[in-house]
Amino acid sequence: MYNNYKVKVLIFAGRKDTMSILMPQIKSDYIDEIIIGVNTNNQEDLKFIYSLKDNEPKITYLEVPNNIRRCSQESFRFFYTKMEDEDTIYFKLDDDLIYIEPGYFEKTLKFRCENPEYICVYPMIINNPLCNYLLRNDIPMKYKKDNPGEFMFATWKDPDVAEHLLSLFARFKNEKDLWHIKNFEFGKEQNYHLSGERIIRPSINAICFFGKDFKELNVKNYQIDDEEFLTNQVFNCGRKSIIYGDTLVTHYAFFTQRNYLNSKNILNLYKMKKINLIGNNCGSAFYYKKMNLEFTNPFTWAAVTPKDMIYLIKNYDDINFNKFKIIDLDKEIFKTNNLITQKINEGGDIKGITIDDKVSLYYTHYLSNKIKSNNKEDIDVYCENNEKYVMDKYIKRLKRMTEKPLFLIITYPHHNWSKSDVEELSKIETDKSIILITNYNMKFKENVHLIYDNLADLNSSNMIDKHISEINSIIENYYM
Repeated sequence: MYNNYKVKVLIFAGRKDTMSILMPQIKSDYIDEIIIGVNTNNQEDLKFIYSLKDNEPKITYLEVPNNIRRCSQESFRFFYTKMEDEDTIYFKLDDDLIYIEPGYFEKTLKFRCENPEYICVYPMIINNPLCNYLLRNDIPMKYKKDNPGEFMFATWKDPDVAEHLLSLFARFKNEKDLWHIKNFEFGKEQNYHLSGERIIRPSINAICFFGKDFKELNVKNYQIDDEEFLTNQVFNCGRKSIIYGDTLVTHYAFFTQRNYLNSKNILNLYKMKKINLIGNNCGSAFYYKKMNLEFTNPFTWAAVTPKDMIYLIKNYDDINFNKFKIIDLDKEIFKTNNLITQKINEGGDIKGITIDDKVSLYYTHYLSNKIKSNNKEDIDVYCENNEKYVMDKYIKRLKRMTEKPLFLIITYPHHNWSKSDVEELSKIETDKSIILITNYNMKFKENVHLIYDNLADLNSSNMIDKHISEINSIIENYYM
């Protein structure tokens, strides 16, 4: 739910090669339902589509009636009949989106509700004719820029342009200033101006709209095709649509480009590598969340003392992670952490896990719902039985811990890190790699990737935001 609206994502599905990249990125607490509009006859793709619900309970399936042929305009028209609920905001996504910028859903919902005058809200879409044109002065492309219609048609048709854009974006996606644009609104007049004699549409690879608008505009009864209606004919109502340039997605291929891009193995640049980022506090969890990654170890949202973190790094390969038990938080451990102390005093009843009787982690954001506080954090979870909740999360995430570990340590004083702890960390003999964000300036071994910070900002989320480009670079090289 967002602003009293239900939030639903609908995907006309589907091709396994791109959906396997897309689906893990459709993550937001605001999303109530992910609707898979089953619109293929390929048996391998169908098998993949129907397996998705095993890992995502929000998924439902929308089947085309027997009297309607799949992969036809009639099937699209049928799907649009299911996007008219007046209390719902919809995202319609192509099944071959291969990158969704973290925060896309949250930022778009806010913009959507604050700007109800627009019919559809688009993100900036890499490999989309209109968006290609809007990038023409920032990204070198081989076509002349003086005829918008010819330029957009050429970049829609030419697989070389798609390969160039997709390869460039895969390398420099963290350079946000390169890809984000000013908001660009368009309607009937702008369409004519942009296309000249050639009708070129922006392509509806990703759009967000109100169900009540689509009902009022009778979208389901379009006469030609959905893209022509939504990017041209719909503007007869006098309203416009807009590209919200502060959000970003990447579209893989039009039918004119797909075979060529497949031959160049472009999708390999976008397949999400599984990582195992183990943090000493919630910094690692914020990284997973900001990058739309599935949590792949039980250390997310947990705090680990310096002593136990150093032991974990030294002895990771010898620890039996399947030997564990629930423990209560030792209040003395985090007595210098005012926020944790406050949660305890208010009845937080924080639980932890001891692993192999060697290493303890404390889930300081999983709390009893009996807590009485005016300072609840958005990331906190309140449970009827937080002991069971902690146990379930540990077991579930431990099963995903299959990759080599990369440790992320932020040496906050309020998490008990002292200079002597950091000195001990600098002397560790280990083949494990460490990302160390610290305010201590000392010599470290080659396996330590040092990020110096004065640690004045005690918010781990802000800290990850500040250094995310460096962290991404380290992770990408480590898990190549």
